Amino acid sequence: MPVPGYSNRDVGDVTSWQVSGLTPATTYYYRVKAYNDAGTSSSSNITAVTTSKIAQDISFDPIEDKIYGDVDFVLVASASSGLPVSFTTSADSIATVNGTTVSIVGAGMVTITAIQHGDALYDTAAPVAQEVMVSPKELTVSGAMAENKVYDGTMDASVSGAVLNGVVAPDDVSVVEDENGVFGQ
Repeated sequence: MPVPGYSNRDVGDVTSWQVSGLTPATTYYYRVKAYNDAGTSSSSNITAVTTSKIAQDISFDPIEDKIYGDVDFVLVASASSGLPVSFTTSADSIATVNGTTVSIVGAGMVTITAIQHGDALYDTAAPVAQEVMVSPKELTVSGAMAENKVYDGTMDASVSGAVLNGVVAPDDVSVVEDENGVFGQ
């Protein structure tokens, strides 16, 4: 690829010269001639030089800690190149990623990483990782009724009507009503 303004250019009495206006990730071929009062040399062998790809970085919006059962949320990140950013998860048992959408599927610590692999002009960006703590969902029991009890020297009681609140679908969790309970002291 010819660079405008450099064909047969006399750069003067120098030992190096910086060429500007080059396209990233492109191979250029050159040869040089030297001259002095004694005359001009023949052209050097052709040398190939490939310019570097353009560096890029990722900007990744912070992710707040979550609670198991929270609704899906969207990740927001961009690359300075304008190329699309993709995401990975360190633990599919805690959070899954589909495109830019994250689904919380369990409790624990998970790392979500934003990545951009570059292309013909842009180099791979350094990945940006964020740790997210997913806390367990709190479950409560309501409606449990202990029947009136005549004191008989024990702490046993009959319990009924208990309902478990806060179960996350599709988890299969229930209160087993064996109709026995214990009065506290």
